[in-house]
Amino acid sequence: MYDIVIVAGEKDFTKIPFVYDSIITNITGYNKIYCFCPSYPVEKIEGIEYVLDQTVLQTDINKIKFRPNWVYQQYLKLLQGVTLTNYLVIDSDILFTRPVSIFEGSKPCFLLGNFSIHKPFFNYSERLFGIGNEYGKSFINEVMLFNRDLVNELIYSKFNTKKAFIAKSNSIIDSTCFLSEYELYGNYIYKYHPMEYEYKVVRVARNPRKISWSKEELVNYINQYKDSNIDMLTISSLITY
Repeated sequence: MYDIVIVAGEKDFTKIPFVYDSIITNITGYNKIYCFCPSYPVEKIEGIEYVLDQTVLQTDINKIKFRPNWVYQQYLKLLQGVTLTNYLVIDSDILFTRPVSIFEGSKPCFLLGNFSIHKPFFNYSERLFGIGNEYGKSFINEVMLFNRDLVNELIYSKFNTKKAFIAKSNSIIDSTCFLSEYELYGNYIYKYHPMEYEYKVVRVARNPRKISWSKEELVNYINQYKDSNIDMLTISSLITY
């Protein structure tokens, strides 16, 4: 059993109904769906439990030097204690278009989408944890099934507290040394628990990023792939911070 977490900023609120519909149509076996967000949307979806970011993790965003909102969201995903031990993080920039298995039998799956390798992510993980690109491919795919016990094992392998981890992380993050929660966790698992997960490639269509998406644009974009063999679509927004 696992929970689902959608991490969203206010710019993403128009996307959430589409993300939610794609989950309930194509994903099975989960317990609850949560949305971590900086404020409550005007229109809430009945099947989602909304939790304010600072309730999940209280930390000073102003101490994050580089792209603070995005880095803070990554801390949320790694350090949250709201969900069950197993929790599937689904960024608000992804839609499932076909049924996707999160487990193969009793084993959780890494859903791999063939993203390119970005060196700053590994500069970060090497400096903090001695973990490089162990797998050889990218774990970034806007979707990740985490196990909190393994996340804690990772963090506490080098730091006495989560607060100490955040402080050290904030001190080294810049444009050349940057946290990717998916690369960090995926390569840690591959290095120290290689048999814990299955590794499964999914087909992803990536769109040009837009400043914002209207409901009509989202509907039209989704309809383009209605009868395709694509498993997931990205609906990314331009970063404005």
